[in-house]
Amino acid sequence: MSVPALSDAAVCAHLVKSAYSNTLPPRYEVLFTLPDDFGWLLKDTETGTAGVIIRGARDLSDWLCNSHFELQKTPCGGIHEGFWEAANSFWLPLCMELNQLPKGTRLVLAGHSLGAAIATVLAVQLYPLPLEVYTFASPKTGDARFAKVYNMLKIKTERYTNRLDIVPHLPEGFGYRHVCPGIEFNDGHIGAILENHTLDTYIRNIK
Repeated sequence: MSVPALSDAAVCAHLVKSAYSNTLPPRYEVLFTLPDDFGWLLKDTETGTAGVIIRGARDLSDWLCNSHFELQKTPCGGIHEGFWEAANSFWLPLCMELNQLPKGTRLVLAGHSLGAAIATVLAVQLYPLPLEVYTFASPKTGDARFAKVYNMLKIKTERYTNRLDIVPHLPEGFGYRHVCPGIEFNDGHIGAILENHTLDTYIRNIK
């Protein structure tokens, strides 16, 4: 019996998991390492697909970035200040590398938690470049205007959310909204904050 191929979302989730341990399956080539080892711009050597893979918080400095709840005003609406600053720290060097890709290269952005929010911001910054976005356990990235602008751009996005995970419910108040409808599931236990949020919980629920 043949083993079913993983969905694009599942492949992305496994790659994001690899970013936490800074290890990568041999079929992938690292084209650029994101600042502070947040992940990579990589290439699938079998398909030619390029991916920006972004991990979530791994240490205290990452959580300090998460704690900036103020909204940064931008032409696209209000964006969480910490997510905006993190995305902009990647922006220039990442664009220089993306410009080296062959024309027509399929581009995918994927991230977990903080990395999911950063991927969401980068997707708007990279528009109108054709791309796909896969996020797991993303917090709310910006305000209602940002969500409206993101949705109007019709960026192909799959946003996965565990209803028992507290992070997708944050930040509370301050006018924050999620982009696009989420793909939701229930897995975990009430009060099991870390277990409900871990990427492994998401991987076992992605079809």
